[in-house]
Amino acid sequence: MVPYADLINHSPFSQSYYIDARECGDWLFKTGEEEVILYADRGYRQMEQIYISYGPKSNADLLLLYGFAVERNPYNSVDVTVGIALRTKSFVKEIAKGEVEVGPLAEEKVLFLEQVGRDKMVDFPCYADRYPTEMLEYLRLMQMTPEDT
Repeated sequence: MVPYADLINHSPFSQSYYIDARECGDWLFKTGEEEVILYADRGYRQMEQIYISYGPKSNADLLLLYGFAVERNPYNSVDVTVGIALRTKSFVKEIAKGEVEVGPLAEEKVLFLEQVGRDKMVDFPCYADRYPTEMLEYLRLMQMTPEDT
């Protein structure tokens, strides 16, 4: 714990930060006392509250680590796992024993994912106000039919 520095509140939008001089091995004062340096992200008026960022943390992380959550947290996300059904000819023959029909364009979809260096199952972070465009592209690929080509 660092006296006073531990009292500075968190804002996910703040660019202010502090460093423990012992961690970087650079001491401004050679008195042997411990010191912490606060770098402000802008000019502050007298008596105005200074915020620092505890890092890009979701509300779950903030609650677990510090005991609070932020109302409009830009880092608060839910991971959505999206995977492509591997209904290729070889999968249907070996694993599904013919009980599942071969997916349209399944071979082409798997080959495309391999060519672009993507996994067959991907986690996408979804936020309250936005979602990754990549996720929509991946979902579109999963739903593609021969009529779409």
